Amino acid sequence: MSAILETRAGLERCLKIEIPSEQVDKRFNAEVKNYMKEAKLPGFRPGHVPEKIVRQKYHDAIWKDVFSDLIQSSFSEAVKEQNIRPAARPQIKPIKVEPGHNLQYEATFEVMPEVKLQDISSVTVEKQTASLTPKDIDNVLEKLRKQHCDWAVVERTAKDGDQLKIDFTGYLDGQPFKGGEAKNFTMVLGEGRLLPDFEKGLLDAKAGKTIKIDVNFPEDYGSEQLAGKKAQFEITVHEIQEPKLPELTDDFAKKFNIKEGGIDALKVEIEKNLQKGLTEKIKNLFKKQVFDKFVEHNPIDVPAGLIQEEVFQLQANALKRMGKEPTKENISMIPADLFQEQAKRQVILGLLFEEFVKLHDLKLDPEKLRQRVEEMASAYEDPTEYIQWFYQDKNQVNYFSSVVMEEIIVDKLMEQMKVTEKQLGFDEIMAIE
Repeated sequence: MSAILETRAGLERCLKIEIPSEQVDKRFNAEVKNYMKEAKLPGFRPGHVPEKIVRQKYHDAIWKDVFSDLIQSSFSEAVKEQNIRPAARPQIKPIKVEPGHNLQYEATFEVMPEVKLQDISSVTVEKQTASLTPKDIDNVLEKLRKQHCDWAVVERTAKDGDQLKIDFTGYLDGQPFKGGEAKNFTMVLGEGRLLPDFEKGLLDAKAGKTIKIDVNFPEDYGSEQLAGKKAQFEITVHEIQEPKLPELTDDFAKKFNIKEGGIDALKVEIEKNLQKGLTEKIKNLFKKQVFDKFVEHNPIDVPAGLIQEEVFQLQANALKRMGKEPTKENISMIPADLFQEQAKRQVILGLLFEEFVKLHDLKLDPEKLRQRVEEMASAYEDPTEYIQWFYQDKNQVNYFSSVVMEEIIVDKLMEQMKVTEKQLGFDEIMAIE
């Protein structure tokens, strides 16, 4: 066998492989023998069909098997000889495929990039920090009151925070448009569920009155029919209600499974949950910034094939979250363009992580994984049962093992980067995307 490696643009390579006819014939004859053992034809006992008839009857099938096997074995051998790492399966182009002749084909593929990690000792990464305040806890308590409020009809004009019951019809160029009509629609002014012009037009509205307002749809609106257009709405206000917030009593606390301690105990529970969420958000924000800097200072070529594989996986995950089993037919329901940047970043990080872990001999710490599992288990009524279930689920173990490994990588990167801190408020931290 001979193999000539051709380097093309970027990471693309092409192997031109030729297999001697003697080797091809030998493999073909061996496959004929295999078929003879299994062949079943009328008039012959199984395994006793003459070789000549087997060659005539199964020639194309035998040749297909031989061709496939020879390509697989010769490509693997050539890759090993050339000391290259294909990033994905090759595209095969037959050049000469005829029995009795040398077998010639081309295999085009991308190789894994060479990763040389750069010095990052001069790189600075900012870590946002925040501390909970009594006001943060009171704000959550106030939101809980609003979520459990009663509504009382009022005779005054509408203001932010009021709940309105309305009918509306939307017109585009004087004609009603699809999806622009509703009856007895309930909304709360100021929640931002509807377009700003729509809500603004309802301020100071009166029950029993019909108003007309202009509404500008943004350029990036989900409907092509309405994006960037100005529409007119005719709105009838049936009823205006104002919220009646519940008193902060023991009965209110019991709505949140606080059996003893009343509002003070509820505040303690709120603080505990807020602190847990804040700690996790700060950790994830910092991890993202560390990885962003890592990628920025270690530019590498990325195999397009790996990106497409990652895109496919992200599409499949999106379908699973929708309760659908991914198939070749429905995968296109999720546009691939949505995941291109995310997929490219994940592939780059994967390649950088592989080299970084090898360079620093980093290993998964089972104790850290155990701590992570126990943190999750603490939210369940029977933590021990959850832990047992977790370690029996390989998918869960693999996923959280990768999460813990990322945390180990972050810790190591922090040793090499300069870290500064920026103090923010709780709401500011939680508002960061």
